[in-house]
Parts: sequence; C-alpha cells; structure tokens
Amino acid sequence: MRIKGAGQAVLPAAFWALFALIILLNPRASGWVDSARGYLGAILPLMGGILGAYAVLDDPALEILFSTPARAEWMLAERLVPPLLIIAAAAGSFQIFLRLLGFNLTILSDPVSLQFDWLVPTLVLTGWGTSVALLARHCAAGALAVGVVWILHLIARGWFLSLKTGSVFFLFLGIFRPGDPRLFANRVVLTLLAGGFLTAAAVLLKKQERYI
Repeated sequence: MRIKGAGQAVLPAAFWALFALIILLNPRASGWVDSARGYLGAILPLMGGILGAYAVLDDPALEILFSTPARAEWMLAERLVPPLLIIAAAAGSFQIFLRLLGFNLTILSDPVSLQFDWLVPTLVLTGWGTSVALLARHCAAGALAVGVVWILHLIARGWFLSLKTGSVFFLFLGIFRPGDPRLFANRVVLTLLAGGFLTAAAVLLKKQERYI
C-alpha cells in the first residue's frame, strides 16, 4: 500500500464528502453539531495519524534520499508538512462549507479554540504514527498504533473526563468539553507530547541503516 502525493488527499476527501452528505441529510441542530465535531475533532486527527505513519517509509526512493546530505529533521519535515497541509485544507474547507449552509460555528466553540480542537490531536497522532512506524520499520504498524490510541481514547472518554490528571492527556477534550477549565493545560501537555513524538521520529530517522 502506497499513500503518496495526491493519494494522501483521497482519504480525508472521502470522509469530507461523507460527513458533508450526512449534514445535508440531517441539518437539524443536534445532527450537524455532532457530525461537525466528529469530523473536525476526531476523524481529521485519525487521518493525520495514518498519513503520518506512511509519510516517511512509504517511498520507493528512500535509499536514494538517504544518500543525500539532508538532515533527518529536514527530511522528516518535507514528508510530514504535505499531509498536515491536506488536513488543514480539509478542516478549513469544511468550516467554510458549514458557514455557507448558514450554521453558527460558535455553537461548536469560539473560532480560535475550534482550530486547536483539530490541530492539537492531529499533531499528536501524526507524531505518534510516524515514530511508531519508524521504530517498527513498517508503515502499517504505525497506522495500527494510531488506530488503537484513537479507539481507546474514544472508548475511555468517561475515565479521562472524570480524572483531573487523565483529562490533560485526553485527545478529544476540546470536542466533548468545549470551554472546560482544564482545556489550556490539556493543550499544553498534548503539544509537548506531539513535540516529543516528532523528536523521537527525527532521532529514529537518523539511524538510516535500519531502513535500507
């Protein structure tokens, strides 16, 4: 399985169309709010994580790239920025779509906070998927790790929300509890976690002999 170039946009676009159709068929307040939160806050981070898992190792020219003097950090950025831009485009266009339909997005959250609701968990799962894929030397392992974490956070949301310590690690606090006083600490912790995963990925990528 190869997810490169324009192929990276297929999965986010397919879910974009699916959720847009769901909203068009069920435009009631409860329907569109749940669908919008689900797509922006949960589906997009999952897509980001999966794309991140395939971003580095899923390249037939990987051995040639390793022969260049490019730093591992730069090589990692070159491969993660395109899928992240695709996720950002999907998030932005979906919000424009909702506004064109006349929906009030402040019901979801304030404009700035709404962007953090999808961006922060996307960065965490992208970093997680990339680092696990590099550690296991297999893209599918990274994608599987992303799926496991994503499902566990959704299943155990009650546990995360009930504990002060657990809530700061909850990927979807912004979706389920917009305006929660723990949200700032949650975003700081998750951003640091994303940075840690991406740093680990860069360190692993420096060990080029593992992937040739």
